[in-house]
Amino acid sequence: LTRPLSAIRRSAAALARRLRGVARGRFTVELVDGRSQVGGGALPLADLPTRLVAIRPAGLTAARLDEKLRGLEVPVIGRTQHDRLLLDPRTMLPGDAAQVAVALDEVFGEGGVA
Repeated sequence: LTRPLSAIRRSAAALARRLRGVARGRFTVELVDGRSQVGGGALPLADLPTRLVAIRPAGLTAARLDEKLRGLEVPVIGRTQHDRLLLDPRTMLPGDAAQVAVALDEVFGEGGVA
């Protein structure tokens, strides 16, 4: 929550580069500005500016991609909007970018959509 937006932007750019490296026409990756929702339950809701990595899958909907990623042994949690899966680097730990790339490879498989 305390990471500056400049650090989030750097993390988002690095994640996008990594994911573009494994996309191979199975999905596209773009960077978009967004908001991270903070709080819930008994806490008041607030939001913070963030930089999101948007994945637009080929051959399936973003909702289906989200479902498949959440169902993996090590789930990847994003949110969907405008038929894109949005990943927020603000919610990721160091090393998570590599796991996201592996997860996308697993979901799409070598021959396309699994």
